Amino acid sequence: MLMKIYKMGNKLGLYFPKKKQEYDKGELLLLTLKKDSKEKKLIVKFNYNIIIRNQFINNLKLEKDDIIDISLEKIQNLERTKKLFYKNKIDLLSLIPKKTSQNYEIIIYPYRKEGNEWLKLWYLHERGSGNQLEIKRFVDIKKFGSLLGQYQAEGTKPVNSKYPKYRVEFTNKIINEHKEFLESLIEIGIKRESFKARFTYNPLKFSEEKAKIQVIKFEKEIKIKPSSTKLIKAKGIGFKFSVNNTILLETILNSLETVRNSFNKNIKNKEYRILIENFFAKLLTGDGTLSIRTKNREYGYPTTRIKVVDQDFGYLESYKKLMENFNLSPKIKRKHIFVKASTGLHDLLFLYKIKAFKNSRNWNKLILNIDLMLNGRRHSTFKRYLDLVNYETFDTLKISEDYKVGKRAAHDWLSNATKEGYIKKLTEKTQPILWTTTNKAKKLANILESWQKDLIKLKKEKGIEDSLSLLNTLKIKGKVLSEEGS
Repeated sequence: MLMKIYKMGNKLGLYFPKKKQEYDKGELLLLTLKKDSKEKKLIVKFNYNIIIRNQFINNLKLEKDDIIDISLEKIQNLERTKKLFYKNKIDLLSLIPKKTSQNYEIIIYPYRKEGNEWLKLWYLHERGSGNQLEIKRFVDIKKFGSLLGQYQAEGTKPVNSKYPKYRVEFTNKIINEHKEFLESLIEIGIKRESFKARFTYNPLKFSEEKAKIQVIKFEKEIKIKPSSTKLIKAKGIGFKFSVNNTILLETILNSLETVRNSFNKNIKNKEYRILIENFFAKLLTGDGTLSIRTKNREYGYPTTRIKVVDQDFGYLESYKKLMENFNLSPKIKRKHIFVKASTGLHDLLFLYKIKAFKNSRNWNKLILNIDLMLNGRRHSTFKRYLDLVNYETFDTLKISEDYKVGKRAAHDWLSNATKEGYIKKLTEKTQPILWTTTNKAKKLANILESWQKDLIKLKKEKGIEDSLSLLNTLKIKGKVLSEEGS
């Protein structure tokens, strides 16, 4: 039907005469607005005067006295699902809370767009209504896990329910982290134009010229120009992303709570493992450190540990349970507000595989530490798998000749590697006895091959070949890493 746009105070809206309406006041409806070739749908609760939000006015370029085509359709709030995963995707319908933290009901309307299922979200409060949000229902598990890990580490979380935050905020000085955070939200369905960015720097520590260079670099990488702010109280520099949308914030916070509460449960499915691995990787990038002690090294390699700092003891308890999912043995130090865990070679290779610490200084430390581990007496034979996965079969003599060890030592290594699941026997009675690598060995070789490339690249960039020497030149918070570790 055709209707006129009216001026209602300082806003625009529609007027529905009481006598002609088939809908009751307060009924949940989907209102479709059409002007020229553009169309917008919004969720409303029926009233005789319906105010149109600015986002729709601007999009349709509505003005007072415009005559537009509208239609109304009765809808119901979509039921939430209890299943977190669906066909190798995260189902966001399971993570959207029923009410906001201020106890306002969140309405969900499902629809299809470009072959995908989408959700339109809205809530109504006594002073009006919140911004409507449109997101995809099914999203990539890796990206969503990374998003939650990033926000857990570097996102702004409300601390006072009386004065809550109404926007998603993410702060980090690493531009690549902002790029990944932005891409994860765009994957959900958030439009690039919804984001605002700000660069903050301490003018006593960072010149205006350097600040301009950072802003230009950020805009080039992110395609969003940040505003620039001087702040003498700032410790250094930092970028902040923000999106003004209460429902998006509530959904992210509810997702974080859901995931944190799952760490103490015995969940072993593949999808869940992918989710928490990516969450853990980004948590370590934001709030974690890799500590290395290179002095008095037993077996010729360093002793290492990972540490996550947080002032919230509830979060520390969650991180402890999270680490236990990865067969680590974490301990909480409440006095120093962190949880820590010692790590061996297998743990470090796992951290490398999930890209823990990526984009931070700890990433280079991780790469170098793996090299020191593999050159130590206990783990030096692991590099053999890089060669052996290329052979269909091999025997004791080949191991002996290729790696310059005695036949007895070669046989013992093959036996131990078989027990560890990296190698299996193909023959028993025929001579010579033949072995081949397993899928476990092939996966290890793939990780080692990727790590080797990163190691070569790092050494070339720094111009230092010796891993221990290079490790000791890396600066952490302005201090050179010494032989005592960090």
